[in-house]
Amino acid sequence: MIEHLHNGRQYETGSPWTFILLARTLLLCRSPVAMATYVPKDLSRPSSSSSSKPFINRDQKTNEYELQAWANSLSPASTSSPLAFSSPAPHTTFTATATLQIQTLGKPCFSPPVPFRPDPIPVFDVDPINHTLPSSPRYISLRPQRSSGSSQLVSGDDHGKVLSTTTYRWGPGKPPVISLPPPNQPFSDQESWDTFPITPVSLLSRSQIFRHPQLGTFSWRYASRSERRSLDPKARSLLILERVTGVAVVGGKTEENRQMVGMFARGEETRTPGSKVSSAGNGGRLMLDLRLWEGEEEEGKEVVVVLAVTSVLVMLKKELDR
Repeated sequence: MIEHLHNGRQYETGSPWTFILLARTLLLCRSPVAMATYVPKDLSRPSSSSSSKPFINRDQKTNEYELQAWANSLSPASTSSPLAFSSPAPHTTFTATATLQIQTLGKPCFSPPVPFRPDPIPVFDVDPINHTLPSSPRYISLRPQRSSGSSQLVSGDDHGKVLSTTTYRWGPGKPPVISLPPPNQPFSDQESWDTFPITPVSLLSRSQIFRHPQLGTFSWRYASRSERRSLDPKARSLLILERVTGVAVVGGKTEENRQMVGMFARGEETRTPGSKVSSAGNGGRLMLDLRLWEGEEEEGKEVVVVLAVTSVLVMLKKELDR
């Protein structure tokens, strides 16, 4: 039987202590976690890497991350036509008035249970005519530390302008908390921001629900098979964002009414290039129906878009945690 020594103690190879010591050694040998910083670059130039494998480069000396160009990274099929949705439910209409592309590779199905790198996640506007991506993102999600899931959504034009924050707390019964400004309020006045948790609908459900003090109650859920088939082109994964309201019915009771205001599709033509069907937390196409807020000012609509982007990133983070 093969044995080895560690700190003067003798252990048998293959015993549980061997694996514990190996894991401890790997943790001690890890380099300190660096701050993830977005480094501006001329994104109008095509990336030198393959269009099917976009990357976010990391400077080994400065520990800073450099976002590569995504403008030409979509497959030709994904830029040829917009997504069309025909709901199988009666009296349900959805018209995408805003379309964005979230670009993140996510995590492979079989991967070690270690925190993933704090790479920036760019969010692009999709051109409504050509269905292509611009050279610079509209938003960027930054996670300061690898050991923490907390993140900030900043403006793509001004990286110091924080639009929302998501705070993760350790321990059971502590859901992530989202903070963002009220509608028609300056994004810079963080003292008056609204803070609310995003919680699961039930113990065994993947659906999440959250209530904004002024915009109302919303819920993210995974679509049924019939709803996925109603999307053209079809998506292997479809998340639906619904606005939940109470409607008074006969007898003085209240009935729950759900209106679809957004969806997040991931298919062969919409998911982030380089990711796979089995990837967890990978990016895709976010479509929003903002007709409910037609009378709002531009800042009010912007808060709705920021709320949708921030909350769907929480859904992607939960896929990674699973």
